[in-house]
Parts: sequence; C-alpha cells; structure tokens
Amino acid sequence: MIEYRWATEADYKNIIDEANHAFDGKNWTGDFEKDTSNESFFPRILPKLYQNIRTAPMHVITVEDGKIVGCVGNFVLTTKVADETLNVIGIGTVSTHPDTRRAGHMKKMMAMSLEHAKEVDADFMVLGGQRQRYEHWGFGRAGINPGFGVTLTNMRHIYGADADFGYEFRELTRDDQEFITKERLLRKSALTSTVHERDQEFNILFSMDCRPYVITKDGEFFGTFMYRPREAVLHDLRLMDDQMVARVVNDMLKKLPGVKDGRVAIDHIPPYEKNMIMILSRIAEDTQITGCQMIKILNYERTLRAYMKMAAAYRPLADGEVIMGFDNGEVLKLSVTDGVPAVEPYAGMPPMLVSELEAVNMMFDVTAFNTDYGYDLNAAVRSWFPLPFFQYMSDEV
Repeated sequence: MIEYRWATEADYKNIIDEANHAFDGKNWTGDFEKDTSNESFFPRILPKLYQNIRTAPMHVITVEDGKIVGCVGNFVLTTKVADETLNVIGIGTVSTHPDTRRAGHMKKMMAMSLEHAKEVDADFMVLGGQRQRYEHWGFGRAGINPGFGVTLTNMRHIYGADADFGYEFRELTRDDQEFITKERLLRKSALTSTVHERDQEFNILFSMDCRPYVITKDGEFFGTFMYRPREAVLHDLRLMDDQMVARVVNDMLKKLPGVKDGRVAIDHIPPYEKNMIMILSRIAEDTQITGCQMIKILNYERTLRAYMKMAAAYRPLADGEVIMGFDNGEVLKLSVTDGVPAVEPYAGMPPMLVSELEAVNMMFDVTAFNTDYGYDLNAAVRSWFPLPFFQYMSDEV
C-alpha cells in the first residue's frame, strides 16, 4: 500500500533515516541513533532542520507498506526584503529511497508541495538543484552572488609581508551567547534576512557543513562568517565595519586554519554590500558573479515590489515603465518615477505576456544584465534587471 501525506512529529526519526539513506547511502548505517549524531549526514549539514523536531510536519512523505520511502521538505522561510515581508517556502531534502525511484513518487510529492504553497498564499518558492530537473516545475535560476579569491601575494603587495591588524578568528560556540546575540542583530539589520526562531540562531550557522566563526579585535566582537576549512571557503561574511574588510582578509590569510597555497575564497556577499564588494574587487586576484538559487514566483505583485524596492535602496533606477501579463493571470505595471519604484495591478490588456520561466529569466537571472531574453524592453526597463534576489548560505535548505 502506498500513501502520500504530510508528516507529523512522530515521523521525525524516519524522515532523517530516509534522507540519510537517499543522499548519503555510502555512509548510511540504518541505525537512527548513530545517524543523528554530530557525524551523521543531514543532522550535521542542516542542524536547524534536522536537529529540530518541529520541522517534521513541514515534509510531504511517501509511505510504502508502513515505511517512509520519499520526502520533500516545505520549510517556512519568512523573508524580509527592504521594508516588505514575503511568505517564502524553501523546498529541500527532495528525495526517494534508492529502491523506489522511477515510481512516480516525486511527481506526487512535488504536486502536493505546490498546492500547499498556493494554499498558504506563498509569494515564491526557492530551492537548489539540477536546473532542468526543476524547470519542469516552473523554477528558474535567480540571484546575484559575487565571489572573490584573495591571496597572500595580493595582501603582501598592499600592506607588506608582516602586516597584522590584530583581528582574531575562532569557532563560535553555543556558550558565546553575547556574540550570537550580536550576530543576530547584525544579520537582521541587512536589506534582506530570513526570519529564524531565536533558539535556532546558532544552528543556522552550520548550514551545509560549514563551521561558524567569530571575528574579534582586542576581545571585542567585530563580525562572523561561516567557514569550510577543507576548501578554505568562507560564506556570509558580516562585519561591524565593512570598510575594514581588506584588513580582516589580510589577517584571515595568515591565521585561519586550512588556508592552502595562500588563498581564501569569499562567497555569498550580497549585491547591496557596495563598500565590501568595491574593496574586495580592488584587492582580489579573481572575481566571479554567479546565481544563487532557483525560484518559482506565485505572487508577482508582492515579489516584484519587494525586490524593486531592494534594488532602489542601493543603486539608482532609471525612470520608465512596462506593463506585463503573467501566466497566473496577474497583469502589472512596473514603473520608476524620480528613482522610486512602484508595482501595481493594471486593468487593461497587457502588451506582452510572459511565461513563468521567462519572467524569472528576464528579471532575476544573473545574465539579465546583458539580454532581455527576446522581449522588446526599452533601455530604462532593461537597466532594472536583474533584480537582486539573494539568499545567504545560512538560509539555504
């Protein structure tokens, strides 16, 4: 017998068991107690989700003969964008048991997830995964994620070989409650942030097998970041004073564990951190701009209004307007007047109809700066895009 349903807290252990087996079969033991230790897969890489029983009912599951053989997580990611609050659903842990694949379970669970998102009036859904697989469900690539590679040689030419600005770096611990509180305030002050329960603030900093680090100077809190020592890659760098980023990176290269060949990679810098990006682009040996995640927009009016406001908060927008119709029936006028954006319903027939994937490609894909994807947009409107969707590593599911 096969059943598709929403999980309950009673399913918590079996959800982790299925997910560990599906994603990390090589190391899966079949022993729940062992697989939920700090060394296990899902509780280790996503403790905010899988060391938290409250997230169990956020899963659609497939149950076959009493055993969970598939799941799709539908995680609540209430997101602040500029002064707007968006209802976002993060899709994660999309999996089926290796022995039951190609049985159509994923189609059923994804269909239930999409219906649920509409029922709760979600503004958009977000996930990470193989592009063509999820385009089938209407998810398109989105986001602006600048990254930088900085070397000791770069810093030696700027500051000299012996420069030490006194910044110290160590792993953040759960006992560092004062620093965790300051990190929370720093994170929430950004132009975009995801709402997390206070008791999960420490756990979110372990996302995707990263380790949380605190930056201090003379014993005082200066910022945080998430770090993978094996690759010398750091994410979500947050500083009390971003003008000091070059000096902080100079000390990182000399003091962080795992730095190989005198190089560190800095990823997940939000596009609105203009000072940090400007400084890093001046000192870095290499720079890249990639996308973030894939999104499926369910409410265009609220989503576009929020990200137009976010764009206007850190860069000038040219005056202009465009009227678009979308395949969910919304017809909107997007406009900028004296640099102030507006998104409002339009009652007439739209001069252009945009499909679900075309809308994401045209307005949110990182390549949108160089193409209108075949639509006849005037120069002012084209200059608005891509809109600055961004998701910190700590918010990914």
